[in-house]
Formats: sequence, C-alpha cells, structure tokens
Amino acid sequence: MSAAEPQHAAAPPAAAAPPLDRGGAERLVADRILAGRPTRVLLVAVDPPPPPGVTLAAIRHAGASLVGEPGVVAVCRCDPVLTALVLGGRAGTLARINDLSTAQTLEVEIGARLQAAGHPQSGVSVVGGSEAAELEPKVQLMVRGMLNALGDRAATLARSRAHVQQVASLLERQRLRILFQPIVHVERRAIAGYEALCRGPFDHPLETPSRLFEAADLAGLLGELHWELVWLARLRASERFPRRDLLLFMNVEPRELGDAPPPRRHEWDRPDLWPETQIVAEVTERRPIADIITFRRHTDRYRRRGYRYALDDVGSGYAGLGTLALLTPEFIKVDMHLVQGCEEDPVRQSVVSALVHLARSIGAEVIAEGVETRAQLLTLRRLGVDYVQGFLLACPAEEPPAVSAPGLEALDQAVGPEPAGIRALR
Repeated sequence: MSAAEPQHAAAPPAAAAPPLDRGGAERLVADRILAGRPTRVLLVAVDPPPPPGVTLAAIRHAGASLVGEPGVVAVCRCDPVLTALVLGGRAGTLARINDLSTAQTLEVEIGARLQAAGHPQSGVSVVGGSEAAELEPKVQLMVRGMLNALGDRAATLARSRAHVQQVASLLERQRLRILFQPIVHVERRAIAGYEALCRGPFDHPLETPSRLFEAADLAGLLGELHWELVWLARLRASERFPRRDLLLFMNVEPRELGDAPPPRRHEWDRPDLWPETQIVAEVTERRPIADIITFRRHTDRYRRRGYRYALDDVGSGYAGLGTLALLTPEFIKVDMHLVQGCEEDPVRQSVVSALVHLARSIGAEVIAEGVETRAQLLTLRRLGVDYVQGFLLACPAEEPPAVSAPGLEALDQAVGPEPAGIRALR
C-alpha cells in the first residue's frame, strides 16, 4: 500500500473498539508498520491518573480533534499513568504530528477535558512516536523499545507537571497543615517548645511530608514551600501556643530559603507573628553540603536575625562532625534510629553518651527524637540527654498537645517526685 493512505482506509474509530493493553498496542503498531500503513504513536502520561474511562475518553476526543475521528486507530492503556494514542491517515498529516506545537495542543486539549470532568490536578504530557521498519522481529523490538522509552519520558514529564500544579495550588490556597509535637525538658519535666511539622490536606496525594517535599523539589518550588512553612508555623504558634517563652522548632533550612526575599503575599511585619528570636531552625544531615561558603553565609544571616540552630538527624546522614563544626548549633537532635532500642544496646548507648559529651564541650544541648517507651526515656536520662521528643510524650496535632499521662509517669519515674506547680505549666 502506498504511503499516501487515504483517511477513509484507516481503522475504525477508537470509540467503537475496546481499549488495548500495552502488548496490544505493540502488536497493533507493528502490524501497521509491516503493512506499510502510515502510523504515528503518541504517548500520553496523565498523573495522578483519573479513572481509566475518563482518561481514555479525553485522549480519544483530543486525537479526533487533531486528525478527525477516522484517524484515531486505537487508544491503548499501557499502565495506570501511560496511554498510547495510535493515529493513522495521510502520511503528510502524520508527519506534522511529532512537532512540539502539536504535542502542546494535545496537552491543552486533554487537560481541558480532564478539568471539565473534575480532575484539574492531573498533569498531562505528550511525546511522539515512530514509524517504518523492514523486518518483523526488528519492528517488534523497535515498537516495544519506543513505547517503553517514550513512556518513561512522558511519565516523568507528567509527574513533574502534576507536582507543579499540586504544590502551587496548595501554596496559593494556603491548604498546608501545621502539626505541633512537644519537646520536653527532662529535668524540669516541662515543655520547652514545639516542633512544627508540615502536612498536606487530608486524603491528598501530597498529604505525607516525604511526598510533599519530594514533589516541591521536583517542581522547583522547594524554596516557596519552606517559606510557606515559616509563615504558617509562626502564625499558628502565635495563635495557639499557651506560653510566649516557648521555642518554635522548624525543619526549614536557611540554604533552602536562599537570598531571595520572602513572598509578598504574606504580611511578614505583623507584630503578632511568633518572634524570630524564639525560632530554632533544624538543619538536616540527610543532604550533603555542596557549597560551604554559601551555607555559612545563609546560616550567619539568619543567626543575626535571632534564629537558633539545631543539627537534626545526628547519626543518620552526611558528615555529622563536619556539619557540627560549620554550624555550631545550640541543639543537637539525636536521630530516632539511635534512640529506638538504646535501652538494650550498649553500642547505641555509647554513641548517645559521646554525643552528650560533645554537646557539653561546645555549649549545646541534646534532644532525643523518636522516644516511644518508658525504658528508652529512662536510659536517655541516665545518659545525660537534656530534652526528649516522641510518641511517648505526645503525638503531633494541630492544637499544641500537652504531655500525655504515660509520658508524665515516665518523667516522674526518671527524675523523681514532681515539684508543685510544674504540671500546670504544660
């Protein structure tokens, strides 16, 4: 058959045929290429994916708007995110489909249809396919490789665009939640401050902090997310903290805030915001410091504004002693992996004891994270830890919680009878 296949010779419209799986897409395209029928494959990634029927209908209608209904040979669902749009028709028409403007047109068309169907947060990415081959085995390998490679590219682009849309929407609508977990001074048996923990909305794809910050990083919005956390944490603390002498701990690093001014959409000069002199910025060890000079410039800048620092996750990440020397923090937070099981593990106890000794030598105090049992708290107190944080004391909550009854009992056992009036401070 000649390359100039008339449009009326194309396969029946996709609407009349059931959707194909990935294997079906490979076989269909291979058969068409072997028969010399002009074929173009577009890979469409939609993430997060709406229900399959919604996705297939949106892609089918977008394809029909591009080449006409007869030119839509098939719509093949390859996996929950990836769909292959197989087009036929005139060679000249198909030859123009792989350019960037066509892909963008399809993305806009599909996105509009998904939004109309109630799925505005789905990211859409379209990349083009291939045609022509001579031998059947080579055709099969070529098509399979094409679908796999283009599928990976399309899925990555779709995830990135979806992350931009999702994170930008959360920031614009101020839908992030701030939870507070108390940090308790062991000897005084009193809450010294709260750590502010950022979460997405309930039942949202980015509800968990790991997904939220990963998405913001991929979307290039990590700095904006950190600024939003600073704003919301300071605002919620001023509204909800029971005492003005409490410290506000935040997982917000100066190197993420950078040199740029804070977003103008917030009133940073509000007198009721929690004061910067009561903020402790937690610098994580989970990422290496690539530029020491920039790191020092950023940390010194915020220290001059009143920030204090805690070196977070000590014992779990990159070059702890090197970061400690660069930062000279006021607090050292022992990672939960050293805390959990410390009551039975002499090695963990030795490491914690060494960190306590090191902290004393530089004028810092030690906070143990992830305390879940009374035995852990008793062991940590014996080793000289100053503060404890974890589910034994209280679970994170939007209203700053008091120390739980089991936590108070463990503190009483660790320190002795409670002086009058201490419990009322919590």
